[in-house]
Amino acid sequence: FFFLMIRRPPRSTQSRSSAASDVYKRQVHGDPSKMESKTKIIGGVALLASALGLGYYFLSKEPEPKVIQRETVLSALRDLQAEFTKIFEDISTMVNELKKMKKLSPDYNPSIVKEIIFSEDSVYKRRMTTAETTIYQRYNITERDFQTNCSENYKNDPEIQKIQREIQKALDDALRGIPPYQLPSILTKEVTFDIFKKMLSAFAKQIKTVLLERHRNGTHILYLA
Repeated sequence: FFFLMIRRPPRSTQSRSSAASDVYKRQVHGDPSKMESKTKIIGGVALLASALGLGYYFLSKEPEPKVIQRETVLSALRDLQAEFTKIFEDISTMVNELKKMKKLSPDYNPSIVKEIIFSEDSVYKRRMTTAETTIYQRYNITERDFQTNCSENYKNDPEIQKIQREIQKALDDALRGIPPYQLPSILTKEVTFDIFKKMLSAFAKQIKTVLLERHRNGTHILYLA
C-alpha cells in the first residue's frame, strides 16, 4: 500500500514593489491566506482518502492461513490419494486406448495429454475438483489452508511429503499409460504392526484350540525343544 504525503508549501513573503506588481502577484498566485486555506483542505481530503484506502486494504485483506493438525492433513492426503488413484487409472486406460488407435505416437510427450486432462471442459479435471471439494468439506478445511500447510507448515514432514510425491508420480505414470497401483503409504508402521499383531493372536488362538481338542481326546503331545 502507499501513503500520500502532503507537504505544505512555504509561505511567500511580500516584497516592496509597486501596487501594480502587487496586484499582479495576487492575480497569479492568489491571496496567501486563501492559498493556505486551500492547502489545508487538500491535505485533509488527502488524509481522508489515505484513511479510507487503509480501511479498504485491511477489510479486503485475506486472513492468515489456519494451521491444520498433522493427523488431519495426513487423513485428507490419504483420502485424496485414494480418490485420485481411481481417476488416474481411468486416465491411463484412456491413454492406452489412444495408443491403440494410433492417436498418440510411441514417443509422444506426456505434457500433451496433461494439457487435455486439465483443460476447462475435461471430465477428469471436474472429477478431481469434485473429489478435492468433498474431502475439504469432510475435514472442514479450505483448499488454501490445506495447500499452505502441505507446502509450508509441513514441508519437512517426511510422511506428508512422501504421499504428495506418490500422488505426483501416479499422475506422471498415468499420463504415460501406466496404471497406478495401491499405494503403500496407507500402510503405515502402526497399521502394519497392528495387522501383524492380530495375525499372531488369531494364530495363537487356533493353536490353543487344537491343543485343547487333542488333550480331551487323550492324545499325547510331543514338545520339541
